[in-house]
Amino acid sequence: MIRWMAEHKVAANLLMIIILVAGVMGVSNIKQEVFPEFDLDFIIVAVPYSGATPDEIEESILLPIEDAVSGITGIKKITGTAKEGMGSFRIELQKGADKQSVFDDVESAVTRLTTLPEEADDAQVQLPRRRREVLNIALYGDAPARSLIELAQMARDTLLTHPDITQVDVEQSRGFEMTLEISKSALQQHALTLNQISGIIRQATLDMPGGKIQTVGGDLLIRTKERRYTAAEYAEIPLLTTDQGILSLGDIAHISDGFEESDLRSRYNGKPSERILVYRVGEQTPTDVSKAVHEKMEELKKSIAIQCTNTNCERFIPHFGRSHQFIDEKFMVGTGFGLSDIVTFFKSGFVFLDYDRHSHQFCRCHDFDAYH
Repeated sequence: MIRWMAEHKVAANLLMIIILVAGVMGVSNIKQEVFPEFDLDFIIVAVPYSGATPDEIEESILLPIEDAVSGITGIKKITGTAKEGMGSFRIELQKGADKQSVFDDVESAVTRLTTLPEEADDAQVQLPRRRREVLNIALYGDAPARSLIELAQMARDTLLTHPDITQVDVEQSRGFEMTLEISKSALQQHALTLNQISGIIRQATLDMPGGKIQTVGGDLLIRTKERRYTAAEYAEIPLLTTDQGILSLGDIAHISDGFEESDLRSRYNGKPSERILVYRVGEQTPTDVSKAVHEKMEELKKSIAIQCTNTNCERFIPHFGRSHQFIDEKFMVGTGFGLSDIVTFFKSGFVFLDYDRHSHQFCRCHDFDAYH
């Protein structure tokens, strides 16, 4: 083979060109991953039940669902969790089980249940997948926490307008919490108790299905949507109706919007901050998503600067996390190794060609001397 290549230089050169062209074309098709992609072998079932205690959730939600799914093939372990206002299951799958088939069976079994409380929301069955973070942006400044969150949400909405950006989340370290304070004297004055007020608030903030009405044009679904989200909405809840008028919750209670108690704080450069996490989905590549975010940065800075005049937000600084740096560094290192290999290949070729040329001249001189 070597002798044939040495005698047919055109074929050897053509083969080398084909290999180089194929390599250049293959570089653009290399799949880029921050970490290897894998699926999670478990299913999540969650049933919100506003106002219910853990004991009520265990009896009315966890036990019926456990009985319904325990006989499904492919399930390895079922773990239930009951907490105030929420019941959930983590269903681990056996190795090699068909995830989609087991998911469909679990979803069908949960949907067929008719013994769940009517006040509970619809069961949510999910097959979670690992989200692939590309980069993160830090929004920081001397501003109230709620203002930073609102600005971060606005930045998220702006990023999602780009066609190459599909999933963006705001990493909120502390959840929202509403506090109601009612004095003892106010309760005594209106002959109310905390249990009565708690029951009135629970009934006034329910989202409940009300069945359906069958018509010629189709079915009409009825649902009561009374869930409230702000302090002003809670203040309007009526407690009593008297001759003087309606007594609202805001008339006797001090209601404040805040955050739940937590030791977690998000800071950047020593100041309060909120992080915006950008992910990629499907066939999107980290570099494409990163370029799309960079294209939106100027628009984000201008919009945040306008909003900061009203919220005392000092500045908006993009901070790209390790995921973005790792991808860029890995790509550059790979490209550098590729270029160095090509240079080494050509250097070696020139050395061997030069050596072969000198050897051939030496042989000719040796034969000439022998001839004489």
